Amino acid sequence: MKIKNVETFPLLYKLPVPYGDANGYKKYRSCFLFKITTDSGIEGWGECADWLPTLEKGFHDRIIPYLLGKKATDRIQIVTTIKKWNKRSASGISMALTEIVAKSAGLSVCDLWGGKLRDSIPVYASFQSYTEKEDWINHSLKLIDQAICSGFNKIKVKIGGKRLQVDLAHIQSVQSMLEEKVQLALDANQSYDAATAREWDRYFRKWPNMLWIEEPIPMDRLEDYRLLRTNLSIRVAGGENLKSTANRWISRNHSSIPGFWHTELPSYI
Repeated sequence: MKIKNVETFPLLYKLPVPYGDANGYKKYRSCFLFKITTDSGIEGWGECADWLPTLEKGFHDRIIPYLLGKKATDRIQIVTTIKKWNKRSASGISMALTEIVAKSAGLSVCDLWGGKLRDSIPVYASFQSYTEKEDWINHSLKLIDQAICSGFNKIKVKIGGKRLQVDLAHIQSVQSMLEEKVQLALDANQSYDAATAREWDRYFRKWPNMLWIEEPIPMDRLEDYRLLRTNLSIRVAGGENLKSTANRWISRNHSSIPGFWHTELPSYI
């Protein structure tokens, strides 16, 4: 079962209204998809994110020529090589090759990896809270209300992109709308220092529906995370901005690790 063809699909969508978080406003959304087809006709799809011209050139100049003719079952060897060139591309290649192997065995990827552990998982609606509109808070509340009406009972809202008091006014408006009936997480995108993050705790202690605060400070500040974990009244989440497996291992084995490690599985709004 050898790789016969690789097609790439760089996708770019210009947003009609920019929105964002503490990292700034986003004017477009992009995605890089690709399809690997074997000589037996089995297809596997992969996805990765980076600057689209970089990915497109990297695939056509180096990755695709390398993949053609390789055995689709040699996933580890293939991914190890591509990882030296571009780790994000390697992740997507692993995704596509795993799907091919699962299909060839007549299994889902879940069953290929050993089967499901549960019948359902909780999800939440995640919001890029800020827009350039003057009434951005009302716009945010409208989107949250739409998600709740569609059945979500957990949401995540961004903070850290405005002054603390402005963000607080936004979250207080959100909480007034939720009436403690919907659980709430906040994501600061590593925008605070420890002292600013601690200022939120006086409000966390009043809000029984709080789930966690996510990456309130940069992930490399392990001692400050120790401080926050000890002093905040809600859980501290983090992990998506650690750059490598080694970083994750060091953080997990450090006594200042966040209260739990967070993996993105939301429904984005």
